Amino acid sequence: MKRYYTIIRIIFISLLIFNNLISQTDTWPVKVIDGGKFLDVKAITQAGDMLDVVAIDFEDGNHFMDVKVIMGDQILPVKLLISNEFYVPVKSIGPSGEIFDIKAITEEGTKLDIKGVGRSGNAIIIAAITENEKFLNIQAISPEGNMREVFGVKFGEENLEQEINSVKILAHVKAIPSPKINTSQLVWNVRAIDTDGNSLQVFALDKNDEEYDVRAVVKGGSYHMIDVKALVNRNEQPIKLFNQDGRIFLAAVSERGELLQVKAKTASGEYLDILGIRGAGKIFDIKAAGPSGARFAVKAISDDGDVYDIKGIKVKEADDEGEIVGFVKTNLFHAHVKALPTFQ
Repeated sequence: MKRYYTIIRIIFISLLIFNNLISQTDTWPVKVIDGGKFLDVKAITQAGDMLDVVAIDFEDGNHFMDVKVIMGDQILPVKLLISNEFYVPVKSIGPSGEIFDIKAITEEGTKLDIKGVGRSGNAIIIAAITENEKFLNIQAISPEGNMREVFGVKFGEENLEQEINSVKILAHVKAIPSPKINTSQLVWNVRAIDTDGNSLQVFALDKNDEEYDVRAVVKGGSYHMIDVKALVNRNEQPIKLFNQDGRIFLAAVSERGELLQVKAKTASGEYLDILGIRGAGKIFDIKAAGPSGARFAVKAISDDGDVYDIKGIKVKEADDEGEIVGFVKTNLFHAHVKALPTFQ
């Protein structure tokens, strides 16, 4: 009997923790836009139960919201799966690897497939598909009426992005701000902005303090999430966040696998470290470390005046997000680094 009450107590505490977690987050329903109507989006279990699909933000920033399914006291991932189908399946993955369909529900109760229907750079376009092959846009909508586009997002060059319970993942599903830009420029400047409004150039430095430009580079014409690269000997080299003994810093990786620390340069020629400042969730603020503990924002800026935030992004729970294999050395990195539209 005592063991029975102990089990009940554990379940009760777990539910309290889950409810407290959800109450402290920003949770937006995911909807399909059909003209002036909003259609519900649901995950459907093998038993036919319909579960809510929501965008969840643990950062109080809404830059990069996770799209999840709520099943009781569990939060389930939503992913694009590797498949031979013409359109890429969008599914939720249950606790034991079960695959749940994701559907839009019309007013008449018709279930519309939700699929990946095209790709633009790092972004995979996701849409609900009507019977006459019309694509309907998908948005996460806040209680105040703010909206974020629901997209598939890839970080790696390989087809396989991740495996969850032996399910092969092509891309993650996120809700992100719509880019509102004035430019068609494909290579943007990366700058730190000090407290006086001065723009500090950002460089990757090799062991001999040779300076290499750091740029935000648009891939495939998509401005939803822009890569951040170091231009080393005319080659674009990846920039990531690395964790060494709890110090999270920005560095580029050369073809040989050497780390080139990324720093901001002041007018007097002083180099400032650029660090990842982690909040409660998986998004890092990227800041240059100024004097007396000052922290300077790091931005991607087009020649036409568009401004994006540079952020660190984790997808996995593990400390190591992935690895970069060089000719000589392999480096484990802590988080991706991307330029994201500033949220409104």
